[in-house]
Amino acid sequence: MLDGKSEYDTDRFLGHDARETTAEPPWTVLVADDDPRIHQRIHQALGQRLMLGRPLRVLSAFCGPQALSLLAQNQDTAVILLQADPGSGGGGLSTAAAIRRDKRNADLRVILRCEAAESIPPPETLLELDVTDCRSFADLTPERVVVLFNTALDAFQSRRTISRGRLGLLRLADATSQLVAPQPLRKFAREVLRQLHAVLQLNANPLPFQGSGFTATEQDGEFLIWAATGCFDGMLGQPPEVALGGHLLKHLERARNERTSFFAGSSYYGTYCTRSGVRHLLYLDAGRPLDQLDRELVSLLYASVTQALENLYLHREIRETQEDVLTTLGGVIANRSGEAGSHGRRVSNMAGLLAQKAGLSPAEVKLLRLSAPMHDIGKVGIPDAILFKPDRLSPEEFEKIRRHTDIGFDILKNSRREVMEAAVIAAQQHHERWDGRGYPRRLKGTEIHIFGRIIGLIDVFDALLHSRVYKHAWKLDKVLDYIRAERGRQFDPGLVDLLLADAFMEINDRFTG
Repeated sequence: MLDGKSEYDTDRFLGHDARETTAEPPWTVLVADDDPRIHQRIHQALGQRLMLGRPLRVLSAFCGPQALSLLAQNQDTAVILLQADPGSGGGGLSTAAAIRRDKRNADLRVILRCEAAESIPPPETLLELDVTDCRSFADLTPERVVVLFNTALDAFQSRRTISRGRLGLLRLADATSQLVAPQPLRKFAREVLRQLHAVLQLNANPLPFQGSGFTATEQDGEFLIWAATGCFDGMLGQPPEVALGGHLLKHLERARNERTSFFAGSSYYGTYCTRSGVRHLLYLDAGRPLDQLDRELVSLLYASVTQALENLYLHREIRETQEDVLTTLGGVIANRSGEAGSHGRRVSNMAGLLAQKAGLSPAEVKLLRLSAPMHDIGKVGIPDAILFKPDRLSPEEFEKIRRHTDIGFDILKNSRREVMEAAVIAAQQHHERWDGRGYPRRLKGTEIHIFGRIIGLIDVFDALLHSRVYKHAWKLDKVLDYIRAERGRQFDPGLVDLLLADAFMEINDRFTG
């Protein structure tokens, strides 16, 4: 029974010479048996051997709790020879069951040692405990021990490869989902390195991934490092020649010049040229040998990187086209509304500044700046006789002009583009009031989207400062007095405080015209 009191002295039997003959880490195997003769036999048979190209590190335990403790401390254990001892209440089998309950040991191969052939557990028990083999004491000759452990290690390696492959594919799927999201190019470059680390940092690998790498992008004919990790931290903005030298730089130059990607030793060299002609380089030093699975995962991820990068450039091109269209359309709307041609640009810039001071994210600020000029698009549906009337509007005419918020909503509502969805908010909500007396939906307070509150305030601020067909421009002091008077009534009080505390007039002066 596994009831020994102390760990067997294993140092005498470790094959130090064997371990020093290879750079590969040793296999860790555990002998859990209360019979010292078993430990002596296993150590003598395996201590000086290489198996599957690697030496062995043999640990010893003399009881079940000791075996479980050693397994917890040595997560890389590949094989355990475990005393079954069914005649004493199933001590060894209980240990085997505990091993299988620990999901961290799913790939561990279990060999049971029984006193005699007739005490071998029934097949259903062996299957339930996922036992690789079961041998009697007499079967454990030195020759059979070598064959037995070699077979078990091969089975462990195969299962570990499958587990690593499954985990790698899961991480690859997650990496791909992270890379396809639209994002700034520099952030994308950092994300590529992060996901490469995640894919190669497989717990099942006997050596941890402690790599370094960088991505470089061509600018004006020169490659500059845009993102870096490991020993290349601190080299952003520098050419790759600063980071690499000798044959490493020659490999990178080959990847760049031949526009190819390949592995060399523990390193990966990748290059990609977008359809717009921009070239990118990727260098990764894994810090350990890359096995076939590592290389396949890196290659698959890089295929995703190249496609994601192409999509990123395409998305950026679409976004820039949208910006041009919205800016142009904003000017057309301003002219159509009888407003100064720079009204849209002033509202856009002042709304962006106010959004920034209100704590919106950079992405939200940019989105608001792009969509702000579209707030009056609904005025294209208002008759000229009303839109350009120099006198006070009648109640009926005012009701018609109020419809421009709903008209703007109807024009933009069917687009699923993010910037158009923001423009829908701007068009429909910029005449809502903080006190709930606005139109068209009589929203109140924070029911009004922050975009609507910001544009509503900035639109009035700018409109009062400039002449219209129905009014002269107000002096700045009068405008500010009006804004203060409407704080908490027409306008969000917090936004009013931000507006009054800052010099928005600089934007007004820059775009007056």
